[in-house]
Amino acid sequence: MAKSTFPIECINEIFKHFENDTTSLHSCLLVNRLWCRTIIPILWRKPFSLMQRSIKFSLSLIEIYLLFLNEEEKQLRKYHPELYPIFKKVLFNYPSFLKEFYYETMFSSIKLWVKTTITITSSQFDNQYNSNYINKISHRLSQSLFKMFLRNNAKVYLLNIKSFENNPDFPYLPKDSFSTSFSNLKIFQFSVDSQPLYNLPNTYSFLKSLSQSCNTLSHIFIDSYFNNNDDDKEEIFFNIIKSQRNIKKIIINSHGNIPKSILNLLINQSSLVLLHFIDTKFNNLFPFEILLNCNNLKFLLIVNCHELEHNNNTINNNNSNNSNNTSHTILSSHTIPSSHTITSPSSSSSLSPKNIKCKIDTLHLKNNHFLPLTISNLIQLSGINLTTLCLDRTTSYIILSKPLSIHCPNITHLILTLDSISFFQSVQSIISNLNLKYFGIRSFGWTNELISDLGNYLPISLKYLELSCFFDYEALYMLLKNCKCKLRGLIMIMFNDDYLKFIIDYAKINDEFNLLGIDGYLAEDDESSFLKILKEETNVKIVDQDEIKFESSPLYFDYLYKR
Repeated sequence: MAKSTFPIECINEIFKHFENDTTSLHSCLLVNRLWCRTIIPILWRKPFSLMQRSIKFSLSLIEIYLLFLNEEEKQLRKYHPELYPIFKKVLFNYPSFLKEFYYETMFSSIKLWVKTTITITSSQFDNQYNSNYINKISHRLSQSLFKMFLRNNAKVYLLNIKSFENNPDFPYLPKDSFSTSFSNLKIFQFSVDSQPLYNLPNTYSFLKSLSQSCNTLSHIFIDSYFNNNDDDKEEIFFNIIKSQRNIKKIIINSHGNIPKSILNLLINQSSLVLLHFIDTKFNNLFPFEILLNCNNLKFLLIVNCHELEHNNNTINNNNSNNSNNTSHTILSSHTIPSSHTITSPSSSSSLSPKNIKCKIDTLHLKNNHFLPLTISNLIQLSGINLTTLCLDRTTSYIILSKPLSIHCPNITHLILTLDSISFFQSVQSIISNLNLKYFGIRSFGWTNELISDLGNYLPISLKYLELSCFFDYEALYMLLKNCKCKLRGLIMIMFNDDYLKFIIDYAKINDEFNLLGIDGYLAEDDESSFLKILKEETNVKIVDQDEIKFESSPLYFDYLYKR
């Protein structure tokens, strides 16, 4: 092959786009030595994702990594020499390429390796070969591998730690090793159950070093119980967040009350792009003040969260003299009622939406127990910037009794849960005058009447329709017959030949329709005659639902589900 004049930097950038396509990368590395030297570091950047996919991969990778242990790190050789593979010459220093470190995945893979390779004698079986013994050996072997990664100067940018009751404490990290291997850490994901941190001395020591020596984090995920008697967790996470200079993404799952100190830290995070609360109880109402200076916030996601109920009666009483429309419509863009004021922490004055600088592009609310006015205000704050709105099991019918186009005219992606029979009649007014690209309906009840009539008022701009609800095939026939828009993709949870024949007819008159996302898996050898017709006579592909969601909004899906 002729020598390439293409700059190596460009070749490297091209191959990075294939980092999840290991098959193609393995083929490319055989082309020449330059490509091989370029691709090998990419393949070995995040080996733990391969461990999660396949037991075979997991055992092979652990075997290769064990080859790099020095004699000091082979602590168990005297008792179990079979744990260590026979030395083989390797062409690359694979541990040095590590960029993403998942300790719990490594421990699980080592545990599998130990179970697979350890030699059991009859005398050991009763006394040693049990879960505790396997865990003990696996923990020591994990410690050795961790030291080996540090010794080989692995530069980690993603660190994932899960400290649960059945997982061991994090390996001991020498102080001088932190700056070497974690100095450029960008993504930190930490999960811990209700146990206090003093039960995990190595983990606590590492977190303390992280708060003192790392200011480069851009993505932080904290999954932790904050108990009243465990101030260490609050202090540690407070210091970790406080010490960062440029946080882009914060996800907090507090499994209950969230400390006020953590919330207060969010107020001045002007670099934040995504903020995600999960399973969080807010003491009083949702703290709008945390959004005050989030100038760059684009994604706000709130899932399974609560406003504490002891405040609800008071607020409801304050609203008792208001007209019914006040609690059933989105508020005007000029005022927020005194019953639900937004109060700045530095001032007793009320905050209007105009005082809050964030420009939320995506608002994702799911299964929350909030006052209707809270959700109304969140939508109001987003205003003309809002393009994606998901109201999933969030009392949608109370909030959206007027057209969204008045308040959020630029919405292109809308998902609603039909949680009231009366709300069925309101869908037309809600989506009227919106240039929707993606529209999703979710319901646990039968929606025949709605689906039958839906085709008459779907916006002409619509390209993707999600029907996560129950309806008869006749309703689908009426929808597709009356539909004026040219759909590219359709998502359904109802699926059989009766539905499929109408989908085939629609595909034959709409060349743009090419994606059908269904709930469940269809085997390649499915004998359905209509399925064969769909494959042979149309351009429609049956795909996973997420593929349609990603195609409709790659930025939202990518930022939400990827790191």
